[in-house]
Amino acid sequence: MGPKPKDITGQRFHKLVALELVEDRKGKRDRIRIWRCRCDCGNEVLVKQRYLYGGESVTKSCGCIIGRHKRTHGGTGTPEFRVWDSMRRRCAPDGHKDYGGRGIRVCERWQKFEYFLADMGKRPSPEHSIERRDNDGNYEPENCRWATRIEQSNNRRSSLHLTFKGETRTAAEWERHLGLPVGIVSTRLKKPGWNIERALTTAPIPPKDRRRKRVYDRNERMVDSLA
Repeated sequence: MGPKPKDITGQRFHKLVALELVEDRKGKRDRIRIWRCRCDCGNEVLVKQRYLYGGESVTKSCGCIIGRHKRTHGGTGTPEFRVWDSMRRRCAPDGHKDYGGRGIRVCERWQKFEYFLADMGKRPSPEHSIERRDNDGNYEPENCRWATRIEQSNNRRSSLHLTFKGETRTAAEWERHLGLPVGIVSTRLKKPGWNIERALTTAPIPPKDRRRKRVYDRNERMVDSLA
C-alpha cells in the first residue's frame, strides 16, 4: 500500500468540487488516484488526482458549457470523446484491419467514456492523439498515452530500432540526434558492407558534391557508396 492519500474532499478545482476518492491503485510509475467530482453545471465526472492540480492536462470542468442541456458525462463533442469513439469503432471485431481485424481491443474499463477521460486526462494540444506504447497491445491505461505525430512515428511497427554505444533509438531518432538527412540510415543499412556504426558515423556528402559513385568492396562486389 502506498502512503495515505491527501484528503481533498470538498476542495474546489476550477469548476470542479471533489466529492470522494473512488479508486486508489498502483500504476506503472506512480499511484493512480481517481476522484468523483461535481461540476458547477451539476454533472459528475471521474478525474485523476494529478489532473486536478495543473499542468498541460489540467481538468477544469466536466467538459460542459454551463447553460446548455445537461449530458450524461459532459464530454460529447469534445476532442477526447471523438478520440474515444474512433478508438472503439476501429477496434470492433469487424473494425479496421490493422486494429480490430488483428485482435486489438479496448479494455472493459474504457467501454465507458468517463473512465477513459479519468485515466487519460485532457488532450494536451491539437497535435496530440492517443498512442499505444506496445503496438501489439490493447487500448488500456498502462499501454496508452497522448503523443504527437513525431513521437508516434518512432513507435510504429515498421520502425527500425538501433543500439549504438549502449543507447537504443529508432533510425529516425538517430538521424535527428546526429543531424543526418531523413531516411539515410535505413538506406545505408540495406547496402552491403554497412553496419550500424558506419551508418551512424559516416558524414553525408555535401549536396553540391552528391553524386552516385561506385566502389568495390573487399570481395570485389559493386556497392553503392552514396552517403
